[in-house]
Amino acid sequence: MRDIRQGDIWQVRTITGEAVRTVAVLDSDAVVKLRPAVVVAPVLPQREVPNGVRLLAVPLAGDPAETVAVYSLSTVLKERFAQRVGAASAEEWDLIKNALAARFDL
Repeated sequence: MRDIRQGDIWQVRTITGEAVRTVAVLDSDAVVKLRPAVVVAPVLPQREVPNGVRLLAVPLAGDPAETVAVYSLSTVLKERFAQRVGAASAEEWDLIKNALAARFDL
């Protein structure tokens, strides 16, 4: 079983298995261990983020052209996680949590 952790950046296979996309893991470590699917946000080029939701997109310091798109959440089965490619820094994770709070008006 893969060691999937909150804040990790992973490449996951699409449903067809013909392509991969990059996502950030949002679920807590405890939830990841209990559930077959994980809540994620896509990592997208900043140029693809619509103006109306820029506050819900967190730039990644390692590549400022890439953002965690908190406005577009989905679930991915653990079996589709292919390769860990990084992790959000503590500062980035704080920004992601703030974006999640704004998204859900918490």
